[in-house]
Amino acid sequence: MSRATGLVFINDGATTEALSAQHQSYQPARYGDRWAPALIAWETSAEEPRFTNKPVGSNIMGLGGSEAVSIDNSGYTYVSGQLELNGPALQAMIGRNGPAQAQGVIEHELGHVVGLDHVQDPTQLMNPSNTAGVTTYQAGDLNGLAILGQGACRHGDLTGERGHPCRKHATGPYPSCVGRTRKASRKSGGYVGVAVASVPGHPHL
Repeated sequence: MSRATGLVFINDGATTEALSAQHQSYQPARYGDRWAPALIAWETSAEEPRFTNKPVGSNIMGLGGSEAVSIDNSGYTYVSGQLELNGPALQAMIGRNGPAQAQGVIEHELGHVVGLDHVQDPTQLMNPSNTAGVTTYQAGDLNGLAILGQGACRHGDLTGERGHPCRKHATGPYPSCVGRTRKASRKSGGYVGVAVASVPGHPHL
């Protein structure tokens, strides 16, 4: 991801914040005067009811998405995001097929976090029902990531649009230039993201 986009990802460590559809991308009391890091959580069906671990049939393996704000009313900029991973189903996938397929699921969801959508080409990792053996980014995926990485870091007033709580004047580059991740230890709400399915024995990302 870093090589493809040019973005720098920093592991911010653990947090007590739970993933939530009401997640705020600016929380100075918790994270200081910067954008909240992207949250990554390994969850079970108790925490995310859409996550199942059926031995036969489809399982939702992950949910991922970005959060954007408008700066100076000149378009939206990605500043944070959330990534939920179906821990038990991914563990079972690794037991059946090894780690490569599970890594593909994680890379697929991270693609959503930085801004990639699904594509119809079955030879690409960002296809929602991927072809067997496609377990990492392919040429089309890499081209999309490279384009996303060309986005400029933005300075200026943060408008507070889309319910964003922050109305301050920026004194430096927005942290959207840097991909920050923080592991979430629990979940309290349903996050509306992009769902992907997996059928045992055939990679569906």
